[in-house]
Amino acid sequence: MLVSYKKQFIFTHIPKTAGTSIKWALRKYRSTTEQHRLLRFVARHNPFCEFVNYSAHPHWSLYRAKCLLGDEVFERFYKFASVRHPVSREISIFKYLLKHEGRTNLKRDVFTPVFKYRKFDQFIRWRRDTGAVPQITQLINDRGEILTDDIIRIEAIETEFARVCERIGISKSLPVLNDNPLKTKDIEVTKSTSRIIEMLFQADYEAFGYTSPCGLGKREMSQDKCYLKEGRLLSEIETAHNGRFGPMVVYC
Repeated sequence: MLVSYKKQFIFTHIPKTAGTSIKWALRKYRSTTEQHRLLRFVARHNPFCEFVNYSAHPHWSLYRAKCLLGDEVFERFYKFASVRHPVSREISIFKYLLKHEGRTNLKRDVFTPVFKYRKFDQFIRWRRDTGAVPQITQLINDRGEILTDDIIRIEAIETEFARVCERIGISKSLPVLNDNPLKTKDIEVTKSTSRIIEMLFQADYEAFGYTSPCGLGKREMSQDKCYLKEGRLLSEIETAHNGRFGPMVVYC
């Protein structure tokens, strides 16, 4: 997450959605004191901190940031996030795990099926069985209400990032960071696997205007929509981890 008091914005970094590039482009505007406060809180209380280098990848939910920053700041600041088509994002997570197989934080029994089979179809079934979390969950409160003001879909990142920059009064271009030499087209997605992804991330398809398999529909982010199922999921996560949001930050 990146918070800027100077430009009055909050950027929520959802893993594998070009968030590293966006944070790099906006880094000069971040409020260091506030960011360090969030990081210290995570490192001290979050049971998943051993999985992730939080100093580099503080993937924090917007709901938790609201609790930490306070209502006055939260309501006044412009809030945005980057998102990605569910199929493309799952491929990116899959490639990330294979690319970093030797990392100590991935040498755990939970990842054994991924490294054993090394097949995308098997990976998606593993994601289904272990409880994959939709992207929208990082952008809602425990009642399923959307908290963000805007989204950047990385499939149209140049125009949508430019729009966000205009909104906060800056002019910036995006660097390419965390690029993976394996491209989406190198991964075959079967119809059955595509259906599982649609089932798992139905809320993301609806909230962000995505179509199947990897198309863009109408761009929409309505504050009137309520995602009760994902709101209940957020409540369960918060309760299970003593009010600290964690599971979706495993994949940075």
